[in-house]
Amino acid sequence: MSQIIRAARTVLEEFRDTGHISPRSRAAARLYRSERVSPGWILVTAVELVVNLRREVDDVAVEDIVSELRSPGSHALVVDLIVRSSLGDINAQRELHSRELLDVGDLTAILATAVERNGISGGELNKLLEMSEKACLELSSAGDAPAMHPAKRGVLTGPWDAGEREACDREIDFGGLRIPVSAGYELAPGWAGDGLEAVTVAWQETSLQLQAFHDTTWEANRVEWQADIRTRSGRVSEFMGPAGVELRGWTVRARPDGEKVKKDVRLLGCDGPGWMLYGVIRGRGAHPDSTDLWAYKVFEHTVVDASYSPAFPGRLVALNWPE
Repeated sequence: MSQIIRAARTVLEEFRDTGHISPRSRAAARLYRSERVSPGWILVTAVELVVNLRREVDDVAVEDIVSELRSPGSHALVVDLIVRSSLGDINAQRELHSRELLDVGDLTAILATAVERNGISGGELNKLLEMSEKACLELSSAGDAPAMHPAKRGVLTGPWDAGEREACDREIDFGGLRIPVSAGYELAPGWAGDGLEAVTVAWQETSLQLQAFHDTTWEANRVEWQADIRTRSGRVSEFMGPAGVELRGWTVRARPDGEKVKKDVRLLGCDGPGWMLYGVIRGRGAHPDSTDLWAYKVFEHTVVDASYSPAFPGRLVALNWPE
């Protein structure tokens, strides 16, 4: 156990023993926006992990998570904002930070309540704090300032690089992509001339199209594609979703009879070592009110093998339709 984890646990145990945080422990937590790895930010990330696992694994409504994590003496508004920020609500993040409401006392109260109500053992708590430290270190190495948002690729979720995950029976190998499949999924190729440039996974009334690019970034492409959609009369805006920052909105498409219709769309992206995975959600799962996570789970568990084709910046990673 590292010194930072021990310090974070000491702060948490003080709250569990006394019901409050001393000025000395507040200072020791070092919950500053400029410091990316500290006991305070390990506690922040631990809360994020607990909230996201409760939401995604147990499928609990946001309001119920807020209710579960409130404790006597806690600030209801702050608990609500921390939970929503942990789940990617950008407006909640902005309010939390602009009003300087992120406090060590509230964080430890939330985490202590989660530990008690979920029966988290001492060993499980240590593992949670270790995962939180790893997430903080990865955010720091990526140059990202700490914020209330889900853990990034490489900690608890993908998309994965081929060097990080061995192939398994639940995946279909498309050369540059290994895509997880389940019963009921439909697969369709996206051909461009003689080459395969995309794979679409569909389930019920939602589809996810997947592509990977060499040596480019989601941020750079997001700006370009956002402008391109707007020039073609569509509308998209940024949103913090389950897979990070995404674009949500609608595009305009022409039917065979020439009539133009609006189609809801969500654009996902994630940077890996030497590649960027790009996903397009269409259909019911792209509707503004949709909370269906299956497309996100497919995206996040996809494995990219950029070595399958020569690396030319911005070029597609080659794909191959299995026989």
